[in-house]
Amino acid sequence: MKQNKRRETTNKRDKRKQPTGLATPEMPLLGCEERSRSIHAHKELSLLKWQEKATKLALDDTSGKMDELQGNVATLEENLKAENNDMRKCKEEFKEFERQDVKYREDFKNVNQKIRKLEDKIEKDSLKIEALVKEGEESTDLILKLEDNIPKLQKLLLDEEKLLEEITWSSKGRRNISNETNSCTHLAWTILFLSWSGELER
Repeated sequence: MKQNKRRETTNKRDKRKQPTGLATPEMPLLGCEERSRSIHAHKELSLLKWQEKATKLALDDTSGKMDELQGNVATLEENLKAENNDMRKCKEEFKEFERQDVKYREDFKNVNQKIRKLEDKIEKDSLKIEALVKEGEESTDLILKLEDNIPKLQKLLLDEEKLLEEITWSSKGRRNISNETNSCTHLAWTILFLSWSGELER
């Protein structure tokens, strides 16, 4: 009996001394599965840590790029704002140029109309001047002709006066002589005037 108890105690001690995870005659597969799961867990943990580091690096890089992109976006927005302001100014200037162009075209049209009117007036005045010059030349010629006829008319007047004088002396009665003298004198001047009128009409 004592020997059997000693054997049981020895077996219990031997069991406690055996390392954990090693296969025992009672559980040959249990230790291998646990070790495999432990190794697999360590690998997954290591992989996750590397993924964490990679993700952190990517996040840092992305954050830097995001900051850079935000700066670029802000710069582009400022440039766009400046371009819009320049575009607005250009549109306003273009509208002003269009307004001035319309005004200048109207002014040019009015000036052309005034020029045409002045040209027509100058042409008409030139024709009038030519007519007046021609009339003046004709008047000069007529005056010269009349001057040439003055001696003839004077001689005719003297002849008429002599004839009138003869008629006067041959007439009877002083009153009759006076009346006839006035009548003949009037007749002589009438003939002279008619002669001048005829020359003028020519």
